[in-house]
Amino acid sequence: MSDQVRCVWKDGAFHPKPEQAHRAGQIFREGQDYFLTVSVAHRAKARNMYHARIRELWHSLSEDDEKKFPSPSALRQFALISTGWWTLEEVRMPSPEAAERFAAYVQGLGQLKATEIDGNMVRVFTARSQSGPGMPDDDDWKRSIDDVIAFLEERLGVTNGRI
Repeated sequence: MSDQVRCVWKDGAFHPKPEQAHRAGQIFREGQDYFLTVSVAHRAKARNMYHARIRELWHSLSEDDEKKFPSPSALRQFALISTGWWTLEEVRMPSPEAAERFAAYVQGLGQLKATEIDGNMVRVFTARSQSGPGMPDDDDWKRSIDDVIAFLEERLGVTNGRI
């Protein structure tokens, strides 16, 4: 069950939508502090279409690519990194051998990250989140979606949205 409650900003405060009032009463307690994560309603339809397109593209992968990208999420994260939508951490290791071991460790964590080794320096690229505080700006969010879909369609040889 999700703990999401749709609200509307009115009279200087958030109020649950009428159809959500009962649910809000089950979740929230008077006087309790809560963190608010912004999810703009107009993004929902576009987000659903975006994830459906990613799933469709994922289903068209070759056998070799299926092994590299075991889920639509892994494919999306790869595309985000490939199109520049990433955060970077640089880690200096005591030796090139230690850098190699650290990079292998990072790759084995399960979350798709790209690593680059330069001597004893390891650069770790992580896909930026496309929700909440990871990408609060609507323009960045829309550009990231367009970049990811265009990159994957080109990589998979898709024309006019057809696989």
